[in-house]
Amino acid sequence: MKLKALLEKRAALVAEMKDLNEKRDFENFNAKNTELEQLDVEIAAEKRMLELKDGGSIVTGEEEKRDYNAEIREAFETGTELDVTEFEVEDRAMGVGSVQGSVEKSVGNIAKTTFANYIIKKLPYVSPLYAACRKEPLASASHTIPVQKTKIGKLVKMTELQNYVAQNADYDKIDCKPHKFGTLFVVSDELVEDTGYDIKADLQEQVLEAYGLTLDELIIKGDSGLQIDGFNDFDESTGAHKVEQTTGGVITVEELMAIYYACPRQYRKNGTWVFNDETARAIAELKDAQGRPLLMASYNGAPFDEGSLLLGRPVIINDNVASLNEVGKAIFFGDIQRSYLVAPRKSFTIKASSEYGFINDSQATKVNVRLDAKKTLEEAMVYFVSKSAMLAAKTTKTK
Repeated sequence: MKLKALLEKRAALVAEMKDLNEKRDFENFNAKNTELEQLDVEIAAEKRMLELKDGGSIVTGEEEKRDYNAEIREAFETGTELDVTEFEVEDRAMGVGSVQGSVEKSVGNIAKTTFANYIIKKLPYVSPLYAACRKEPLASASHTIPVQKTKIGKLVKMTELQNYVAQNADYDKIDCKPHKFGTLFVVSDELVEDTGYDIKADLQEQVLEAYGLTLDELIIKGDSGLQIDGFNDFDESTGAHKVEQTTGGVITVEELMAIYYACPRQYRKNGTWVFNDETARAIAELKDAQGRPLLMASYNGAPFDEGSLLLGRPVIINDNVASLNEVGKAIFFGDIQRSYLVAPRKSFTIKASSEYGFINDSQATKVNVRLDAKKTLEEAMVYFVSKSAMLAAKTTKTK
């Protein structure tokens, strides 16, 4: 790439001039300085040509628009970190259009938005679990969020009010911090050099997919080192409700009913089921006394899966949840909006390095995001513990 070669030449020239200055060789220093000035003119011209080739605007009396594609290409070429948070992108409205992956794009109705807003807006479509959570975008380094600790009681006669203090609603404060997460993806040198290729749009989709995968895992598993809570951290000792498996690797109708009714009635109406694909199949294979599937009227329809209803409530499939025969919590059911909070921060930075893909002419691009996640009202969540987890806990106590 010509621009990259020019920038490398400039860096070498500056280093040479520094050495000449330390040696007090001003004659050669001045000669190199003249060469540097000519090189700067050439670099500026090359940057401008890249902008024009990539559809950059020419000043015609109106304010010149930023060429975001050119800025990203330059960041790839120079290896500098670039904040893409406020970059403008084309946000295609949901509803009418073709489906690409799990994000629907409209062929019309295009509006301008920022890179950060685009990602935050589209995340619920690539991570249904994130969509079900309460969301509080971080606006500062640390953010304190009030969350309900207990429910308010019924109304009473005013004469009894002085004895009713214990039943008043209570609120806790949760401190959410912007923990840093990153991912890597590879971009070929040819794509960076191809000014007709929309590298910004590709970056958007790559970041969106990576962010969705990160949230799918983080919401279930959490991160104890960063004090990020996951669904696996729900515990009966802190207010959640536990139902135990009777037979390892098996789920029964009676156990599903036990999970449903273990959730307090006021939270069931907004309850959501969360389990992995293997558990979904085990539930789909449940049969009545005559051997007929309980959740399928016939084999002409779609099988039980994400998007189905179980006891009238929606189902989310997440393969980060433990299976029925693994150590861990295999099923979650409850009001996720009340019981769990995700705090993403509108901050996205990218940085490329050619060292990773030097042999095959590609660049590793690192994307950084910041977020936090916490449990809130735990009494709104029920979890189903596998027999393997119960046996593991007994073995640990014995030791």
